[in-house]
Amino acid sequence: DRRGREVLEAVPGEDLRDLILAACTHCGGIVPRARYKRDLGAPFRWQRKRWQRFLEDGGLGTVTTLGLGDCGVELEGETTVIFAEVAERILEGLSPDPVLLDRTASARVDLLTDLSHFLRYVASHPIRVTHGRTIHRAAYGRILDGLTFREDALVERTEVFQVVYDLSLSLGLVEAGEDRMLVLTRLGQGWDGIPLPRKVRTVYERFLDERRADLRDFHERPLRRLLAGRLARLPAGEWAGLRTLPFLARNDYLAGLEEEGVRAAYRNRFQQTFDPPREEPNDLAEALVDWTIGRLYLLGLVDVGFSGQEPAAVRLTDQGRRLMAGGEEAAEGGNGASLAARPLVVNPDFEVLLLPEGDVNEVAHTLDRFARRVRSDEVTRYRLQREEVERAVVQGMTVEEILAFLEERSRSAVPQNVSFSVREWGERVRFARQREAVLLEVDREDALDRALTLEPVRSLLLARLGPKVAALRGTLSDHRTLEALKGLGVYFRG
Repeated sequence: DRRGREVLEAVPGEDLRDLILAACTHCGGIVPRARYKRDLGAPFRWQRKRWQRFLEDGGLGTVTTLGLGDCGVELEGETTVIFAEVAERILEGLSPDPVLLDRTASARVDLLTDLSHFLRYVASHPIRVTHGRTIHRAAYGRILDGLTFREDALVERTEVFQVVYDLSLSLGLVEAGEDRMLVLTRLGQGWDGIPLPRKVRTVYERFLDERRADLRDFHERPLRRLLAGRLARLPAGEWAGLRTLPFLARNDYLAGLEEEGVRAAYRNRFQQTFDPPREEPNDLAEALVDWTIGRLYLLGLVDVGFSGQEPAAVRLTDQGRRLMAGGEEAAEGGNGASLAARPLVVNPDFEVLLLPEGDVNEVAHTLDRFARRVRSDEVTRYRLQREEVERAVVQGMTVEEILAFLEERSRSAVPQNVSFSVREWGERVRFARQREAVLLEVDREDALDRALTLEPVRSLLLARLGPKVAALRGTLSDHRTLEALKGLGVYFRG
């Protein structure tokens, strides 16, 4: 960015330029005296007056004494503050060159796939939890083995499962019964049929408001929303340094402490607390870095670029851009590119290849409903199987919808044997249900005819099973009904 270079080029001397640059890249432009030497490796001894005069004369910043402890920010004493607009110019001027990034990590819809996998596992396997709702080790291992999310340098598989399990509980998709067995709720039973954009928004809003386990997170939720606003303004396809937007969001937050009433809110919340939580400015930014990787990346809203083995940059995905845009278009849209593309190859051996061409999240999300993902890579591999097709039909997809989806997205015609088998698998599904009932048995057919003339009896009728047997949804125990039956000559015995 030319403006960022101009700011640094105006600083006299290479050592001073490096110092200003380090103050922005390491601390976001806010450097307490205690961090001056430790974090910046400053070549000059701390001399407040000289340093302050240099910054102010150059219009770069100032040195001031800050006391933000009563706002919950651990910042006391002499502090170097690079003006917000200067820090922003410098940090934005350091946008990573995509050519210099060694690789890109993309999560796409893998987290939502694993959430659906977990819900299906709960529906088909008995899972007992402890009183603290911890899953027992044997079931935990089996679930972990079935996760789609690839373990990488950013997240471990155990972390992914913890997020999946926490989501299933906090969104009300599963619950533990009195016997401590996990069961799907009504919402959990219908989760697979919810459109992808609505799922993404539901999980994202949960991530925005998520609390830390220790509840010492007074600043984090408003900071997340400021970071989301910064991300939404990032130009399409442009990379930002991993800490650039967290630092800028942190600076926005600190600049608005008084305007947002943070001091009063902090005092009201913690005035009776012996050890109220206080966060250092750098820790506020690092919490946003962790949230970016541990939540936004997991949900497929940002890609992460690596320099060597270290994450160095982020950019919004198409899915993230639609979400951040808000409004009806983001809530229901995003299908145009996917509908127009044909990223699938359907092979006669029932393998389906999903090619990484454009935004294929909608395609992957739909495939996950009726095909088993066997490998996640640049080219994602699925396999069509009877069990998966039957499950999709049970959950509301029709055979025609499955075949139409494959035909519309496949580069060539779907092989006839695949179409025949999918249709056969789907059409063999039959539905049954279990109901508890009370059998009403009489000794003669006309006795049942008489009983069914009474409204209280008819209101309990589930089905007439034969001339002398009827299934009722409850017992006939009301005194007036029993007396009315006696009046018709029908008496109970035994």
